[in-house]
Amino acid sequence: MTSGLGRIGRLFSQDKVIESRALNMLGAQVFRTVAARVVYNLRRVAVADLVNREVAELRRDGIVVLRDFLPVDQFERVRAECAWLDGQRAQITTSRRGPTIVEEIAIARFPEQLLPSTYEFYDDPRLRAIVAASEQRPLGRLALSGEREQLTQGATGDATDPETELHSDIFFNTHKAWLYLDDVQTADGPLVYVKGSHRATPARLSFVYRDSWTRDPASNPSRRISPEEQRWLDARETVVTCPANTLVVINACGYHRRLQGQPGRTRRALHLSARANPFAPHGLHSRIARYPAVYDLLRRATTIRRA
Repeated sequence: MTSGLGRIGRLFSQDKVIESRALNMLGAQVFRTVAARVVYNLRRVAVADLVNREVAELRRDGIVVLRDFLPVDQFERVRAECAWLDGQRAQITTSRRGPTIVEEIAIARFPEQLLPSTYEFYDDPRLRAIVAASEQRPLGRLALSGEREQLTQGATGDATDPETELHSDIFFNTHKAWLYLDDVQTADGPLVYVKGSHRATPARLSFVYRDSWTRDPASNPSRRISPEEQRWLDARETVVTCPANTLVVINACGYHRRLQGQPGRTRRALHLSARANPFAPHGLHSRIARYPAVYDLLRRATTIRRA
């Protein structure tokens, strides 16, 4: 159980929600959303010339799609390494989200010598420059936050995949990226994104406020977007179908989901999630991250345990 003072302290954490109806009725979640944007806009990270256009598009729309991202020979080496990862069953984490089977394997579990082309992808200067400029903070090695992700579509029944509901991951700007290893068609359950929905407009903040104090505490903390909100904000979805070797980067604060695909269809990608406390002094954060034991201790000390 978290005390009242503890809940107030959580205002400046990266926790998705504040579990206090009273604080949220006073505007706690709206305050956090706006304050995080102010801090974000005060930070400055230089944008490399080679990704000026891509960063501008990501900042404007909340999504950028880059086809033929890797040279063909490197991409084929990456696919071969990921095919090898498919056989490392003891290292794969499998979960079910409704009818969808999700298999994830952390890249950091394997030394760079075994996955040289995969590590090379995560060290790609364009990828690093896009993520650093969009996060507006220093970055460590991206491979340490990377994973090979495989989604297998199951037969739809009573259970639904919660990721097929339009939602916003969190209240501040944070980014995810996928390098698709296969062609992604509608039947494969592609990503869906609402361009521009990452912006903290007054209309959006009004829904954030209402949802913050009316939500069921047992519900998913990633805010679900109601049909009413979609209509009010004219939230038009873009379905991201694309060929293999396409890099997609999104601001996960924006509204997104995945389509439910056809049973038996599978899609694979190298995935990256970049998230850090939006109120943290990120220069210090990046230095502490070099020491995994200390970093993990501090991370656990600033994370609420959910029942």
